[in-house]
Amino acid sequence: MKRVLVLTTSYPKFKGDINGGFVHELSKRLTNDFEIFVLAPYAADTKNEEEIDGIRIFRHPQFFWNIELAYGAGIFEKLKSKPVYYFTLPFFFLFQLIWTLRICKKYNIQLIHAHWLLPNAFIASLSKLFNSKLKIIATIHGSDFWGLNNKVGTLLKKFTLNRIDKLTVVSTALKTGVIEFGCTKEISVYPMGIDTELFYPTSDNSSSLKEKHKVQGILILFVGIIAEAKGVKLLLTAMPDLVRTLKDVTLLVVGEGIQKKEMEHYANKLGMEANVIFTGSVPHNQLPSYYSAADVFILPSYAEGFGLVIAESMSCECLTIASDLPAVKDIIDKDINGFILGDLTVESIVKTISMAATLSNQQQMDIKKAARKKIVSSFDWKIVAENYRSLYRSV
Repeated sequence: MKRVLVLTTSYPKFKGDINGGFVHELSKRLTNDFEIFVLAPYAADTKNEEEIDGIRIFRHPQFFWNIELAYGAGIFEKLKSKPVYYFTLPFFFLFQLIWTLRICKKYNIQLIHAHWLLPNAFIASLSKLFNSKLKIIATIHGSDFWGLNNKVGTLLKKFTLNRIDKLTVVSTALKTGVIEFGCTKEISVYPMGIDTELFYPTSDNSSSLKEKHKVQGILILFVGIIAEAKGVKLLLTAMPDLVRTLKDVTLLVVGEGIQKKEMEHYANKLGMEANVIFTGSVPHNQLPSYYSAADVFILPSYAEGFGLVIAESMSCECLTIASDLPAVKDIIDKDINGFILGDLTVESIVKTISMAATLSNQQQMDIKKAARKKIVSSFDWKIVAENYRSLYRSV
């Protein structure tokens, strides 16, 4: 059985954790055909080595003492918020390289699947200098390609793209960007999958969830990292106008992030403490209840590699609104299975949410059913896993 090492900077810290859940889910679905090993960063609440769902998981240090560069908002967001972290990057890279070489040698790894171009595919490329027989598949998710656009970042990306064997991206927008960057390799568009049996419309816990959060009227849902790129502040800014327009409305913000405290204070400053609820992180298997309970889901982000939460929402037949981004158009067919914001303004958010929430029951049902159908036919894990199964075998 071929042995595969998955390199990632985001991975569940424990079973059920949402950090890098899609990386674990893909790996889990390939364990019948391949022996899967995972290398991810160590964190204070993780083990150095463990096995979950038949996957052998190793953790490398992030620095000489514990820091949280990976996880949460992600490396690129943390570098923006705390530039001092740039000092730790060479050591992060070094530790990941050392652990990669150790695992490849000890377990006779034949293939590395690196999620994110930087740092993981770059480290995999360096590993190939020590073992020319290694084959490398790289998957670009978005921030790893669009971010770090200085001279050093550009050199690292070009070095990596020239040395990997196969390249996949999670959206057609990313494929276009990588081609324009100068990559001449064949690029496969394989989005991260959705467990459509888990993310399924259900009313079982919907009413109790509204009762738990004391929601009487319209429930608007946001799920994601609470960071500038996700447009949370803009959404909060729109809340006073939404309350005036729709009267009884509540926004549920599900997730963690470096700006969470700041956004909580901002909501209070707007006088929206009674209309905005920050739940913190929610276990992955509980998210379907939130999508099913919501009247509208919105992701007003400024950039997306794919938009996994958009697909999750649509799979649960929740009316879904997202930004007008190339990657979003892979998922949402405007006004057929979801809605796309005209622009990222308070006025556009208020107009689109108000329109979606006041459609007739039949109009809402038609859009919800079309959304579910699109996700099942195009983004179900069975389809995605089979794509990667074939790719692993071909390398």
